[in-house]
This record gives sequence, C-alpha cells and structure tokens, in this order.
Amino acid sequence: MRAEIAEGLGYVFRHPLMRPLMLFVASSNFCTTLLFSIFLVYAVRVLHLTAATIGLVFSLANIGVVLGALTATRIAGRFGIGSTLIGLAAASGWGLVLIPLASGSLAIPFLVAAL
Repeated sequence: MRAEIAEGLGYVFRHPLMRPLMLFVASSNFCTTLLFSIFLVYAVRVLHLTAATIGLVFSLANIGVVLGALTATRIAGRFGIGSTLIGLAAASGWGLVLIPLASGSLAIPFLVAAL
C-alpha cells in the first residue's frame, strides 16, 4: 500500500497541471478548516449567536454555493478552466474579511455574505 501511495503522489507531484491544483486544494482546505474551527467559537462567544442562527447563516450562505455550481460550467467555458481556477484562487478569500466586521444587527448579513 505504501508503494502505491508513493507512486500516486510521485505522479501528482511530477504532473505540470495536477501539482498546482493539488497544492491549491490542500492549502485551501487547510485554511478553511482552520477558519471554521475558530469561526464557531467566535460566533457563539463574541457574536452570541445560537445554534439555530448559525445553522440559518450556513443555510443561506450555501445558496451561493449552489449558484456557483450552476454557473461554473458557463464561466469556465467563457474564460477557460485555468483562468477560472486562478480567478477563484484570487477572489475566494476576500469575502472572509467580512467576518470580523460582523457585529450587532449586521452580523447575520455579513456572515452570510462572507461565507
């Protein structure tokens, strides 16, 4: 099994397209996991949101995920897959700047827009 894993990783690291994609996905997943482990504590302790409100925020935010999935093929067709992935990498984190700005009555809209 170790030899097969090493062979697969070696192939990915030598491939000119798969290597940057794998590095982007790995770093993105690491940072997202780190963010969301802290986000829930922040939402409860600082913003004083209930579990139901946090669930509502995630549900409303996932509407954007569905819209992205529905338009991804058209966007990639228009700009190309490489350009679309580079644009995604460049733009994906900027919405998260809204999380520390969320407070008071603007907490829920800012969090939905950030996520």
